[in-house]
Amino acid sequence: MVRERAESILITGGSGNLGTKLIEALLVKYPALVIHNIDPVKSQVKSKQLISHPISVTSVEAITIVKKYNCIVVFHLVGIMSSKQLSKHQILDIEINGLNNILLASAKGNVEHFVFVSSGAVYGFKAGMPRYIPESQPMEDENIIDYGQNKAFSEKIIRKFCRANEIEHTIFRPCSILGKTSSNIVSRWFDQKVIIGLNNTLTPFSFVWDEDLVGCMIESMEKRILGTYNVAAFGWVSLQQIAYLQSKKYVTLNKRLLGGILNMLHKCSLIEYKREHLDFIKYRPVLNRNKLKSRFTYRFKKTSLQAFEDYLKTHNS
Repeated sequence: MVRERAESILITGGSGNLGTKLIEALLVKYPALVIHNIDPVKSQVKSKQLISHPISVTSVEAITIVKKYNCIVVFHLVGIMSSKQLSKHQILDIEINGLNNILLASAKGNVEHFVFVSSGAVYGFKAGMPRYIPESQPMEDENIIDYGQNKAFSEKIIRKFCRANEIEHTIFRPCSILGKTSSNIVSRWFDQKVIIGLNNTLTPFSFVWDEDLVGCMIESMEKRILGTYNVAAFGWVSLQQIAYLQSKKYVTLNKRLLGGILNMLHKCSLIEYKREHLDFIKYRPVLNRNKLKSRFTYRFKKTSLQAFEDYLKTHNS
C-alpha cells in the first residue's frame, strides 16, 4: 500500500501501452505520488510527479534508482514479444539480465512489493490442455514460443529471489492484451488483409482490456494481494469471428502448407511470424479466471468481445 510519506514507486517499461495506462491511472488516483519510469523511450505522459530515466533495465544506473528515490513498490513491465531490431540474445539480455538487475536493486533498496506482468503463454501451446487453464497448470519448457519461455524463466527467478530476500510479490499472467493503441505480434495477425487460420481449428482468443489489467495491478498494490493470477476477460472470440467483425475474408490452410509459407516469408524478412507460431494458433490457451475473481474486488469493464470491438474502433477506422 502507498502510504502518506516521502515514498515513490518504480515502473520499468512504463513508456509502452500498458505502462502508459498504469501511469495515467496512478496519477489520477494518487496525485501526490512520485513515479519513476525506467525506459529508454521517454514517456508521453506529462506530469511533475513522473520522473523519466531514459536508460535500460540492464544498466548499472538502474540499480541505484530504487534506493536513491526510496521506491517501495516496483511494477516490472518489461517484455518483448518480438522485434526486428533485436536479436534473440539481446531480448534475453533485456528480459532476464534486466530482471535480475531490478531485483538486485529491490533488495538493496526499500522495496516491499514486486509486481510482475508475465503472460498466459507460460502454459505453452500443445494438445491435451485443460479447456480453461488454471494457475496450477505447470509452466511449459517445450511447445512454447520464446516470449513465453522468457516469462516462465522470469517467474522462477522472481519467486526464488523474493523468498530469499523477503520481498512480497504478485505475478499476473494475462491473456492477449488489447487497448486503443495496442500493436503487438498477436494484434498484427488480425491486421492482415486476409485472416488466415488452420483447417479444423477453432483458434479461440481471450482478451483483456489494458485498463482492466491496470485496475487489477493497482488493487494488488493497494491491498497487497500476493500470488500468481491469470487475467482474462469473460468469454473468447474465435479467429473466424475476428475476420467477420472486420468484414475480412477468412481462409484456412493445413498446418504443413501454412508452416512452409510462414517459414519462407520470415526468411525473406517479409513477416515476423515463424513456423513455431503454428501451435500458437492451433492450441490457443483460454485462461481460468476464478482465482482472480475470488481475491480481487475489481470488476472488468469489458468482455473479450467488447475489448476487441473497442480495439477495432481505432485500428480499422
